[in-house]
Amino acid sequence: MAERILVLVVDRDDDVGVKAGAEGPIIGEEANIDVAKRLALADPEDTDANTIFYAVKIAKELREKGNIVNIATITGHHNLGFLADMRIRDQLKEVLNRIPADGVVFVTDGAEDDQVIPIITSYVPIIAKRTLIMKQSPEMEKTFYVIKNAMRDKDLAPIVLGVPGIILLLWAILGNLGIKLIIGVVGAYLFMKGFGVWDALENGVKTILKGISLRGAGAPFYVLSLAFLVVAAYTTYQNYIAATGPTAFYSAARAAVGFTSISALLYLTGRILDAHFSRKAFKIGKYLVYAALVVVVWILSDVTIMTLQHNADVETLYSAAAGSIIFYIAIAQIGREFEDAIKHSEKLVGAVAMDRKGNRIGNVVSINREKGIIEIQAGRRKITAPIDKVKVDVNGVYVSV
Repeated sequence: MAERILVLVVDRDDDVGVKAGAEGPIIGEEANIDVAKRLALADPEDTDANTIFYAVKIAKELREKGNIVNIATITGHHNLGFLADMRIRDQLKEVLNRIPADGVVFVTDGAEDDQVIPIITSYVPIIAKRTLIMKQSPEMEKTFYVIKNAMRDKDLAPIVLGVPGIILLLWAILGNLGIKLIIGVVGAYLFMKGFGVWDALENGVKTILKGISLRGAGAPFYVLSLAFLVVAAYTTYQNYIAATGPTAFYSAARAAVGFTSISALLYLTGRILDAHFSRKAFKIGKYLVYAALVVVVWILSDVTIMTLQHNADVETLYSAAAGSIIFYIAIAQIGREFEDAIKHSEKLVGAVAMDRKGNRIGNVVSINREKGIIEIQAGRRKITAPIDKVKVDVNGVYVSV
């Protein structure tokens, strides 16, 4: 009896979906050839296209030997990690349900795809593995090619060309002072990068920019928020140079904290308005809590600086701390009650649903208040979860299932 063989290509970072617009799984020889052509046209340097062509060649060779051969390409996710592996597992199950196989010939273009071998072997044995090895040019041509692409790459070009250019300009304009400035900036960057401060700031800025829409109701508040950041920088500098010693530092610090806090409150006001008018009211509770935290930090920082300047006594600091804590607890309670009300309302419909680890599993499609459950559309299946197991956040809802 002829053996049923599945020639399998795994595109773990989903180049097929991102670049060629094809959704996995891709089953059948013609479908795979079509996708490989589209991917090659979209990005001729991507090895995934050649891997698929290689898999088609292997399938033809196995078929000529009398085997029953099918070919499929399954895809993961561009962020890789757990989400990519979950998608690969689901697509593999779908492929095997449609075309049962006695074994798999796993075709790959490198070590990255090897991480899915345990997933494959948990459903079907791997009878062979074939790795695509691209033919290389001579070393000099290869080095030139790498440099040329680095200069074109929008992420690498600023580092390869931009940074040396800035260093040379500062050195030419400022002389020794420019060298000190360069060393200071590089030292600050290495310090922040080494201790994770840079990544935290980068993620924070990306989160802030991601939520800004200049077409929504919150647009005026975003513009005002940015304006107050500029005012914060200018006022801080002016207060610093207007005095000397500790007074200069304290004046600059009060100005920086005050205007930055106002900027943050304006930004959060814009987010609240956008959430309300875009039917994402489940986010408002957390934004209120964030705003309360900004106010608390502002008050405590301001009173602390005044105490250090001897413009306020310790009792005033204690009173401000106690009042801030009470204020924050009150707003936090209001936020929790708001979120609880949202969980039992239709306003939660459409929200992104995630598991406890933050991996997206689908979207909320309905709320059943009588039964106390929410219904989530996760791909082709629906998941129900008790409302009391749902936690609301600005990113969506987290479900313990």
